[in-house]
Amino acid sequence: MKTATITFHASYNYGSMLQAYALQQTLLVNGFDNEIINLRTARQKKLYGSDIPGKRTFWKRILVNLVSIFYRKALKKKNELFELFLTEELILTPEYNTEEALEGNLPGYDCYIAGSDQIWNTLCFDFDRSFFLPFVHDSPKISYAVSIGGATGIEGAYEEYLRSFDLISVREESTVRVIERITGKRPQVVMDPTILLTASQWRNKIKPAGDKKPYILLYSPWFKDADCGCAKKMSEKLGLPIVVTNPASRLIKYPGFRKELATGPWEFLQWVNDAQLVICHSFHAVVFSILFHIPFFAIEGNRDKRIFHLLALCSLQDRSLSYDELDEKGRTAFDVDFSYADKILSQERKKSIDFLLNALSNMKIKN
Repeated sequence: MKTATITFHASYNYGSMLQAYALQQTLLVNGFDNEIINLRTARQKKLYGSDIPGKRTFWKRILVNLVSIFYRKALKKKNELFELFLTEELILTPEYNTEEALEGNLPGYDCYIAGSDQIWNTLCFDFDRSFFLPFVHDSPKISYAVSIGGATGIEGAYEEYLRSFDLISVREESTVRVIERITGKRPQVVMDPTILLTASQWRNKIKPAGDKKPYILLYSPWFKDADCGCAKKMSEKLGLPIVVTNPASRLIKYPGFRKELATGPWEFLQWVNDAQLVICHSFHAVVFSILFHIPFFAIEGNRDKRIFHLLALCSLQDRSLSYDELDEKGRTAFDVDFSYADKILSQERKKSIDFLLNALSNMKIKN
């Protein structure tokens, strides 16, 4: 059975690329041919072609450019590693840049899959209507672990496309309510694709640990001053240096942080795997910390719907870190029992894979 997936596979974001890889690998090892629709819009290229994405004021643009110049070699290597991952690790269609280019030009597939990641989050800078598969007219369409993030504008403009899906599955309960309200059908909640692969499967793709000295990995797609300050205080309490892999202009204020910016998706997993502690504002950093049994803190994790759902599922709610809990949490930084998380994620992994394979088998029968 030939399947095609559309997702945020080309974002220069560790979680986005790794979830795309995980879903494709799950399909391939279970006997389903798969290609990822290589949609790379001009808007997305503009976002990730910059070394430090995001909305910028005039003075912030100047500061960003200065930071980029200072770390130009490392940032160039980082971008090369992302592109290398795309070309060597993912099976892709030819590149398309617009919905119009996709219309009528894709090879035929037995089923199309939208997801995972926040591809239906209309607030994302690189959101595109194509992620609703409007160019697919005669083949079955399903979604896997799609998220709408914090978007509220999905009703109305996109209802027609949602109703055209044969089956919808989502990543968190908050998305369930929105989709059910629009379609009248309750979608299934399934695991993020990164959880579909085991820790050993992921570790087989990364290099053995070197002679790295003990460190705390601080990771956030976009750093906040409060995050950096929180990590700095935790670093002082535990006597461990901070490593960061993402550039941000405000990191200039933290010269003591070790900046390992030449980090692609596989290198990022290595930094997580070798850390003594991960402090993050990231769903996927939490996922890999749990899979690899690395003590972690999710900054304000109880306020992020995706992270909150995962922590509750794994009974790890105490790994959410508020800014006023540094003294208390610092004393228990390394006291984490992952045995229940292992058990529940193993069960949920099987349920999610079974759901995906059954959904595709039913689409095949329908055809």
